[in-house]
Amino acid sequence: MDSTEPSISRFQPPLLDPKPKMTIQWQSDDTLTDALVTWLTEHPPDCRILFYSDSKKSLDSNTSDCPSGKDKSQIYTVIAQVIFENHPKYGSEYANGQKKFCDSVNNCITSLKNKYKPLKAKFSATGAGVVPLDDTSAKNLQEEVCHEFPWYKELDAIWHSNPSFAAKTISSKPGVDHAGDMYRLVHPHGRAGPSAHTRGAARAQPPPHITPLSHQLTDSQIDPCL
Repeated sequence: MDSTEPSISRFQPPLLDPKPKMTIQWQSDDTLTDALVTWLTEHPPDCRILFYSDSKKSLDSNTSDCPSGKDKSQIYTVIAQVIFENHPKYGSEYANGQKKFCDSVNNCITSLKNKYKPLKAKFSATGAGVVPLDDTSAKNLQEEVCHEFPWYKELDAIWHSNPSFAAKTISSKPGVDHAGDMYRLVHPHGRAGPSAHTRGAARAQPPPHITPLSHQLTDSQIDPCL
């Protein structure tokens, strides 16, 4: 009788495929961008830090509110928490890796900038000079732009005075600010457009899980006056 012990098989069971990485679907879920843009429009101090190098120049620079963080990284962290912490799809993933979501907020803002700039340039003509538009033409163009990019009005209220977003043009008449006239035509009261929460029925509303910051962040979590 063969007393040799059976050898251990050299063949190991196949390894299970690792869990696929979750991709944050900003493009297919507009409610995420709605929540992001709404946060920006409702927090001018954050916008001063995120979009203005001197941290002072903005549409509402006289506000006494404190920013959500002392630098861009901290503000991205706060925004990511507000959007994703209790999200039904991304909440569990957010709990396991918050940095990924902070980076995603930064990337989304960069994408919004890249979409905004060429649309902003449509309101100005280069070469021979800026061609001023009348009230009707300006509104028609704005409707076209907003149809293509639903967050244009909200972001224009934040970015229109930022030199890095302005189209370089030569005025047809020296000393005439057609760009300023254009902004006053499409923003007659000099204020931001309606937030993403209150746009028309054609736009989706932010998801119900997005709650006010005061309900999500406590003083022990975020110091509002860093």
